[in-house]
Amino acid sequence: MAVLGGERFSLTGREFDLLVHLVSHAGEAFSRERLMREVWEWDFGDTSMVTVQVRRLREKVEADPGAPKRLVTASGVIAVILAFYGVYFLLALPLVRLRARTLAIIAAVLAAVAPQAAFGVSSLLLSGDVVDRINAYDPLERLGGNGLLSLLLNGFYPASTWMPFVIAGMALGRLDLAARAVQRR
Repeated sequence: MAVLGGERFSLTGREFDLLVHLVSHAGEAFSRERLMREVWEWDFGDTSMVTVQVRRLREKVEADPGAPKRLVTASGVIAVILAFYGVYFLLALPLVRLRARTLAIIAAVLAAVAPQAAFGVSSLLLSGDVVDRINAYDPLERLGGNGLLSLLLNGFYPASTWMPFVIAGMALGRLDLAARAVQRR
């Protein structure tokens, strides 16, 4: 038995094991083979079983299983992206009161600079040893397997790459689409 949004639903043993594993590794991407090994300790077998379990779990935890938000499959990789959404939300909070023009400028600058800067930092400064030392002191890494480095720089959906899109969306949301000046542009 599990609870989501106050609603109870039942899970099979395999679904429960999969859900526990994905939640405890939020934000990580998994191949089907890796899930077979880590969740059910199988080193062989048909990976379509993983696909079936993910589909069944998605039917229970998604409002619209055809357009999933919590359990996403991308090019054969399964990722739980809620941790990344949480980071985007926190990073966007200080920008809530800014005007559309200011948000657009920030989004444009970040789109041009942030991904390259993140790549430079990741490739030049963050060798495996440095990452291990940083992660050793990162409470998020210990709790969920997705630390600040992953969420900000080199994870599946790093904020350094995707925040410009969030901020651009905030800028568009501020525009008065009924105004003639906006309609002319």
